[in-house]
Amino acid sequence: MTAKYDIIVVGGGHNGLTAACYLQKAGYNVLVLERLNRAGGGAWTEEATLPGFKHNLASVFHGILHLGPVYKDLELQKYGAEYIWPDAQVAAAFTDGRCLVFYRDLDKTCQEIARFSEKDAETYRSLATMFRTVLDNMIGPWFFSPPVPNSISSLAFESSVEGLNMMRMQLSNPKNIVNELFESNAIKSLLLSFIKEFGGAPDTYGFGVFVPMMLGETHYPHGWAICKGGSGNLARAFVNCLEDHGGTVMTNAEVKKILVDGKRATGVQLADGTVIEAGKLVLTNLEPHTTFLKLIGEEKLEPPFIHSVKRWRKEDTILFHTHLALDEPLKWKCAAFNPDINRCLGVLLIDEPQEIYDDFAAIDRRELPPKPRMFTAYPSVVDPSQAPPGKATAIGWQYVPYNLREGGPAAWDEVKEEFAARCIKIWSEYVENMDKSILKHYAMSPLDTERLWTSMVQGGFNHGEMSQDQLTIFRPFVEYKPYRTPFENLYMCGASTHPSGSMGGACGYNAVQVIADDLKIKNKWWE
Repeated sequence: MTAKYDIIVVGGGHNGLTAACYLQKAGYNVLVLERLNRAGGGAWTEEATLPGFKHNLASVFHGILHLGPVYKDLELQKYGAEYIWPDAQVAAAFTDGRCLVFYRDLDKTCQEIARFSEKDAETYRSLATMFRTVLDNMIGPWFFSPPVPNSISSLAFESSVEGLNMMRMQLSNPKNIVNELFESNAIKSLLLSFIKEFGGAPDTYGFGVFVPMMLGETHYPHGWAICKGGSGNLARAFVNCLEDHGGTVMTNAEVKKILVDGKRATGVQLADGTVIEAGKLVLTNLEPHTTFLKLIGEEKLEPPFIHSVKRWRKEDTILFHTHLALDEPLKWKCAAFNPDINRCLGVLLIDEPQEIYDDFAAIDRRELPPKPRMFTAYPSVVDPSQAPPGKATAIGWQYVPYNLREGGPAAWDEVKEEFAARCIKIWSEYVENMDKSILKHYAMSPLDTERLWTSMVQGGFNHGEMSQDQLTIFRPFVEYKPYRTPFENLYMCGASTHPSGSMGGACGYNAVQVIADDLKIKNKWWE
């Protein structure tokens, strides 16, 4: 017996769920197919160490979600995704006993920067004020709109000196921009360390767009937030929204084939042989290699397009995760300089920018950084419900190579515990109570990430490298307009499309805009 739906979404990550919710509310009968036992992709919370300790195995910080319309349009708070915005946002801890704390309150942030450089404090205030407007009127809409050709988007910038400067920053890299704007190593270290968490090295050209975004996003009315109870509650909110409007999520449903007939996708075949027909279209939330080379097959594709898919570069710089279950919250040695570091959502372990460059130099050699410079996060400090009473959770992220010089990817199973111990040792140099606080740790290598979420190829959450030739209209390939494919009713909505990864629903939302135009949907309820 063959089931039939109007629309089939392959992959239950948050972008697929976003698109499914919009299309279901527009009047279509939508099915989401998820290989795992629950949907949500990187919005995943699990008691990975001990009972009662909730660990967010991928996404923790959510800021982009609140820049666009998705959270409000889908009423995700009503469906269970409640957010907390901490006043003390992120900080950099230094081994000399000082720290630099960034607050949601811009005045407080500038006061802290002035302790290191009054000139940088003035520069930062001016830029953060300007970039707040840029974020609302340019960067936010850029995230939540299908990309347009560079020749068109450039017109808006080329009419003024300010616009040209924004274009220059967008084309540049974070290292160049931060060095030209600031003099203090403290603020350079914090900014470069935080910006790299979007998925690129400080010298990646095209990544400069995240400098104004970082400065504009951190402070009120914006800010970095976490989902109360864990990121998994965001996933459940998407599912609740979809099901409340009549849509269906099928878990433990691995798609083996996307069925095509000529230039049309007709449905899918599951690993157990079940065939499900799609009356209108198929939407894939998976990365390009999986979608086209595995689920469709090269025999169904034209040779030039096969080459296009194969040239899509995977991410080489990947996150290694160290999750901690703690008997008590960590206490920072530098808290005497500013006690608010003990209530920050995120803390960077860094002394100067050169340490970041050294990390990435090791990664380029396919070696593990000898002195990891982690970004650490403390969800339970902001949301006590993520740990048992009086206890705490923490996570350390460190960029590493996927394909290790000695032993390749398979070697991760042998070295991950040793590397986790190295990360914890470095971490302990900055806090007073690491040894007596750790109850249990859970190490997650890039190989572990890839095994769990197969579209995070090589463990990369952006589904592909973030660089100038793989951004905007070039993402993921130029032969077809964004979100479209060689098959007239097969669309893409995953992180390999514009604007890429991070928890915001932008890729799914943008795909819906394209689909709505192609299908001439009259019920654009979101407008």
